[in-house]
Amino acid sequence: MRNSLFILGMLYAVIMVSSCTDDAGKQVEQDHKAYHNPAVESYTAAIQEDSANASLYYKRSLALYNINMEELALKDLEKAVALEPQNDVFWAAKGELLDILEKHDQAVLAFKKASEIKPKELKYSLSIANSLLLGNKVEQSRNIVDKILQAAPNYPDAYYLQAKIEAAGRDTLKAETLLKKALQMDPYYYEAALLLGEYYAEQKNKMAVRQYEYTYQLEPSDVYPLFQIGYFYETVNDTPRAKEAYMKCILANRDYTDAYIQMGKILLQQDSAEKAKRNLLIAVATEPASSSAHYWLGMAYEQLRNTDSARFEYANALGLNPGNTRAKEAAQRLKK
Repeated sequence: MRNSLFILGMLYAVIMVSSCTDDAGKQVEQDHKAYHNPAVESYTAAIQEDSANASLYYKRSLALYNINMEELALKDLEKAVALEPQNDVFWAAKGELLDILEKHDQAVLAFKKASEIKPKELKYSLSIANSLLLGNKVEQSRNIVDKILQAAPNYPDAYYLQAKIEAAGRDTLKAETLLKKALQMDPYYYEAALLLGEYYAEQKNKMAVRQYEYTYQLEPSDVYPLFQIGYFYETVNDTPRAKEAYMKCILANRDYTDAYIQMGKILLQQDSAEKAKRNLLIAVATEPASSSAHYWLGMAYEQLRNTDSARFEYANALGLNPGNTRAKEAAQRLKK
């Protein structure tokens, strides 16, 4: 399904949060450091001035989500729907966030509220079906989508979700057919184009490359399809083309960390540790919080027999992600 109101809204919101909790021992909500974040503090002040304004809570929730404070964002959405219970957009945003938090049963209830308010809005019925699918209730999801298509046989979003339902049942060929149908109706449907590329790639079908190229043309600011071309070539053991594709990705977006990491990994396999190090240093520079980038940089240093630097990078990787098992094993291997 296409980008949601909640996801799109967060790109434009500049917000903040406040509201008190009566539970002893819990931090008073307006004292949470997230509410003093520059992206949200102006909205916190606005809410203090107008605490009955549901729209302020909604906007603040978007900003909170944008700084990875999903639970606080959910609190604001709950406040928004409490203040304005007949606002379908607020209920739908709550449903979307609940899905992100993997609370799919609760998301279904939120989308049902939105649908009750605007029963003619098929997108809410489709969102219910999507939440059911995310919650592994495949047949319930299928039944809703079938009814939607009976009412609106030319609704590409419904075919997109139907494709995901078929893929969940491991009928990838049928899923591909449904995505093609969605794209016939809307050739600019980015999500459908990307998913079709992913299904081709899963089958190791070289059509994946052409599909990813088409997808990139739909949204040239997003280089993910170019990265996926490189990854596809890796999976079919065509290393020269994989390197070429990753370089195209890097040239289109010099800050795309994953492309530098993949280039580094390939170069390490080719015993080009110095070249790998250069790529991985850029990966760390573009995304200092990437545990994976630090781990692979450590691997490059280890190949170069720079043990101290390798230990340092493995420690960085573990500090950023204690669950990085490869970094843990590598650090143990180099333990003095």
